[in-house]
Amino acid sequence: MTSENLFKQYLTEAIYRIKALEDKSIKEIQHELGESIGKKGSLIEHWRKGNLPHSVEDLETIAAVIHQKTNRSREWMTDFLLAGNHLAPRSFLNNLYTPSFSEILSLPTEKLPKMAALPTGSIMTLAPNQLFVGRSQTVLDIANHFTDHEAPLSHQHQIVTLCGLGGIGKTQLASEFVHRYGQYFAGGVFWINFEEPESIAQQVAKCGGPGALNLAPNFFALSLESQLQMVRSSWQKTTPRLIIFDNCEEQELLEEWRPASGGCRILMTSRRSEWDTALNVKLIPMPVLYRHESVALLSRLLELEQPSNHPVLDQIAHEIGDLPLALHMAGRYLKRYQRTISPEMYLEWLKKEPSIQHDSMSLGGLSPTRHVQNIRRTFALSYDQLDSKLEEDQYAQTVLIRAAQFAPGEPIWVELLAKTINADEDEQSHLLKIDRGFSRLLELGLVEVDQQSMLRMHRLVAQFVRELNPKEVERTKTIIQSVVLAEASRVNAEGLPLPLLDWHVHLRSIVDLHEMSHDVHHIRLCNEIGEHFKQVEDFRGAIPYFKQAVMMSDALNEPLSLEKAKSYHNYGFVLREMTQMDRAYSYLSDALNARLIICKKVHPATAESYNELGRWYLRKGRLSEAEGHFRDALAIAEKILPEKHALKADFMNNLGMCLAIQKKANEGFGFIQSAFDMRKALFGVNHPRTVLSFNNMGYVLRDLEKYEVSKSYYEEALDINLTIFGEIHPKTAVSLINLGDVKIKLKAHEEAKVDLNRAQDIYVVMQDGKHLNVANINFNLGVIAEDESNLDEAMTFFGQALHIRQSKLGHAHPQTVRTKKRLQQVIKKRAS
Repeated sequence: MTSENLFKQYLTEAIYRIKALEDKSIKEIQHELGESIGKKGSLIEHWRKGNLPHSVEDLETIAAVIHQKTNRSREWMTDFLLAGNHLAPRSFLNNLYTPSFSEILSLPTEKLPKMAALPTGSIMTLAPNQLFVGRSQTVLDIANHFTDHEAPLSHQHQIVTLCGLGGIGKTQLASEFVHRYGQYFAGGVFWINFEEPESIAQQVAKCGGPGALNLAPNFFALSLESQLQMVRSSWQKTTPRLIIFDNCEEQELLEEWRPASGGCRILMTSRRSEWDTALNVKLIPMPVLYRHESVALLSRLLELEQPSNHPVLDQIAHEIGDLPLALHMAGRYLKRYQRTISPEMYLEWLKKEPSIQHDSMSLGGLSPTRHVQNIRRTFALSYDQLDSKLEEDQYAQTVLIRAAQFAPGEPIWVELLAKTINADEDEQSHLLKIDRGFSRLLELGLVEVDQQSMLRMHRLVAQFVRELNPKEVERTKTIIQSVVLAEASRVNAEGLPLPLLDWHVHLRSIVDLHEMSHDVHHIRLCNEIGEHFKQVEDFRGAIPYFKQAVMMSDALNEPLSLEKAKSYHNYGFVLREMTQMDRAYSYLSDALNARLIICKKVHPATAESYNELGRWYLRKGRLSEAEGHFRDALAIAEKILPEKHALKADFMNNLGMCLAIQKKANEGFGFIQSAFDMRKALFGVNHPRTVLSFNNMGYVLRDLEKYEVSKSYYEEALDINLTIFGEIHPKTAVSLINLGDVKIKLKAHEEAKVDLNRAQDIYVVMQDGKHLNVANINFNLGVIAEDESNLDEAMTFFGQALHIRQSKLGHAHPQTVRTKKRLQQVIKKRAS
């Protein structure tokens, strides 16, 4: 690369870095640089086109401005000056670069260094822990934050804080960093415990005495104030030192004791995860261990050379939430009683009762970090700081008790949590108080937030909170269920299930099927939760809730009700989708009969029942009966529903598809087109119901041999499904199968194979290799193989499709008969 082009590259890179840091336009930056040398910005643009500065003075001035704004490294600046034909940059750079916080320390940031002795004069109370596992990347992250030369000085962090729940391993990780990286801090390592604030001054003063910094003869004969002044003065020198502020929870304490300047780096541990931005603290949230790390820790504690009990240790780690302190205590307990208690026995105990209640969680004994070896007491250190007399802490306790009833360890929408708390004042004031309570919990480390500002609570903390507040938990259980019911109803009615995907695990947790009473409230709750799983096509997930709704409805021994008919209808729906056709028919027909009695014939619910029974007949291949039911549903809708209504669109769509399957494509197209237009008007384009119409438009256009137009509809459906549901979802698979099918018609076999194999992969990931759509995939792959005269391959594909269709649809179903004929055709070809 020529010198001119190289200079152009460096100058452009610098301008864009300034733009990112200062949020200014390129034009503004060019003018600022131009003005620094008494020229207009057009000159900078002239240089960016590959021309070089004529004056060394201009080049040095521009370099100084870039250094001030971006703090680029000396190496980068050297290359920039040389590219600009500055022949002797060293003396200029010596003046430009003076020793600073960002330049006096170099730490390995790619690979962990080996442990080594600490510099003379260090004060470190904790020895290396041979049981330490995992978290290598976090240790490297600390080093990176301490040596981020690329960031401007104002963006660099002198203070890095490991924050998180008590027992998460913050102090242990800080100790690990000290023993690996302390060797690089020439001025020494100094460990200060902030657990007892009144002792901090004495600990800091000790850093200046004999055996440490040794700042003066007879140092300890001086007044405490003089000792502290000398230590602080020493800490503000440019010599790199590492100071640990362990268990620092108060912002005022940090502000009081941190060095105002100099070469010190501070590594802090704290439960608190919110700090004033003025303190310029870099937070590193501490998660629980990864499962393989948990198993490795238990194996070390049990002194297993080969973790033969890997599955059991894995389950033990799950029950105690991969919390390092709990793992340490569980491992020590099993080691102590290894002659009488096996890991299998211990696991059974943990499953029978809350893990936090087991004796192993309150063992006491030695700790590598000298911290409390009792889970309850560890959490109580935070919980006991809540003062029920303070409004902020009252809200914090309320939030905590509500959150403890959701699925532990899973993200909770704060807005959803807020709805479970009754408000006596206006909504804004109510939300503000909840937010303050939430912040209080973050300060105490009892909860954490993820990048989407969603709250998480560790399973052991949830057990701890429920154990302390049993009456309040029982009192609020129905409130929480009611909020979940209302929210699920709202989202289900919109037909966009994605908002529930992030918290559907909470639906399972909050609704304990074994504890439900046989009342209408719980029947509705089960139906709404089942409806959510149905909308995302998780029919296995929906089955237990719809089944429970049916059982509770039957147990009421009351006359028929709409809720009971709805329970039958929903259960029949998912049984049909699971191809349990006989049972599905029984429940769907019972639902229709009940609605005919309760609502009479002309009612939306009755129309829905006709429609779903029509889909049952369609699935069975009984097309004339299916058509009759769809026409009955549409006739009812025409009488009582508005001109544009979601149900009417459903009935039109299904009737159109039924006609198209009967080779009445022209008649069917009119209904499908009307349903499509109605859905676009009601929901817009990017909605699951509208996507169904895209697919069905593609289907009928394919039957009308308008293959290119059909393909465009299928492609649109695929794009929307990918956006809504992602790569691994049944709806995405259906779009891929449809695309593959029409591409076969277009003789684009290779493209079709790609689409069909992508769809096949989705069902492999979902572990649903016997789904009817898998039969459709194999049938289409068989068609391609036969067209390409790969008859052995075609036989395999048709055989696999036939096996699935026979088992799911029966031997007499049209699709089964068609597949059998195609297979026989290939067998004859192969024999001839």
